[in-house]
Amino acid sequence: MRLVGLAGSLRHGSYNRQLLDVVASELPADAELTVWNGLARIPGFNEDLEAIRTPAAVAELCRALADADGLVVATPEYNHAMPGVLKNALDWASRPPGASPLAGMPAAVIGASLSAYGAAWGQQQTRAVLTAIGARVVDGEVAVPRANHAFDDQGRLVDAQLRQRLVETLDELLAAARPGGPWLSLSLDRSVVLDGGRMVQAGPSARVSTSPRGATTGKLVDAAPAFACGES
Repeated sequence: MRLVGLAGSLRHGSYNRQLLDVVASELPADAELTVWNGLARIPGFNEDLEAIRTPAAVAELCRALADADGLVVATPEYNHAMPGVLKNALDWASRPPGASPLAGMPAAVIGASLSAYGAAWGQQQTRAVLTAIGARVVDGEVAVPRANHAFDDQGRLVDAQLRQRLVETLDELLAAARPGGPWLSLSLDRSVVLDGGRMVQAGPSARVSTSPRGATTGKLVDAAPAFACGES
C-alpha cells in the first residue's frame, strides 16, 4: 500500500513535515509513505499555462498522486486558513475536473500549529477543497497544538492520545484504500489522455488497475499511456 504525503509548509524543519515522519513510523509493514516536497516549484495556477503545456513540477506531482493508493496532507494554518501553496497545488492536481488523480482517492488531513487549536481551520478548509475535487476524505482528525512542544527528541508525538488518534486515522485511510474499500464503489467511467502535454478528458475507457504490489485498486488509469496530469 503506497501513500503520498504533502506538507503544506515550505519551512525547513516544518512541524507538519515532522508530523509526516511520524505518520511513516506508525504505518503497518504493508504500507509506506513517500513525501512529495515540490510545492515551492509549482507556479501559480494559470489556465494559459495549462493550455500550452503542464508545468514540470505539476506533472511530477500528478504522477506521484497517480502512483499512490492514498494521500496524507499535513497542513499548518496561516491567518485561520490553509496555506496558499497547498491550495495552489491542489488546484493544479484537480485538473481535468472530475478525472484528476485526486478523483476518488482516499485522503486524510492532519495538521500541527503553534496555537492551541492545531491548525483546525486550515484542516477544515483543506478537507473542503479535497472533497470538492472528488477525493474521499476520511473522518479522522488529528490536530496537534503547540507544535513546538509536541515532539520528543526522537521526533515522536509526546501526547499518547494524539498518537492513538493518528493511528486510528491511518487505519481508516488504509481501510478505504485497500481492495474492497469505498474507493472501488466508484463508477469508473472516465479516463485522461495526454495531448501534447495538455490534460484532456476522454471517453469511458477507465478500468480497475493492479498495483505493482499485486493489490487491486480503483485508480483511474488511461487505456494507453500511464495515467498522469500531464508531461513536460
